[in-house]
Amino acid sequence: MGVTAAGFAPALRNVSLRSGANALGCVQMTALVPGDVDGSGATGLHDAVLALQAAAGIIPATAVDVGADVNGDGAIGVAEAMHALQKEAGRR
Repeated sequence: MGVTAAGFAPALRNVSLRSGANALGCVQMTALVPGDVDGSGATGLHDAVLALQAAAGIIPATAVDVGADVNGDGAIGVAEAMHALQKEAGRR
């Protein structure tokens, strides 16, 4: 399950699950960063490479987080690569 919210910085959060007064458990969730294809919490060159591999139909060696989608098309590709490169260059 992925949850995103605009304006939140990347962070690892412990989320307690409760039903009334009963604790059901605890999970850790990472806030997603647009363009963070590798899920590291930051956007960089590695994200651009993974996005370009996905766009070219090459299966990346590491997992790709589809929650990093920057243009709302539900896929990782050229738009995410451009976003990552712009972030790396200080243009975003």
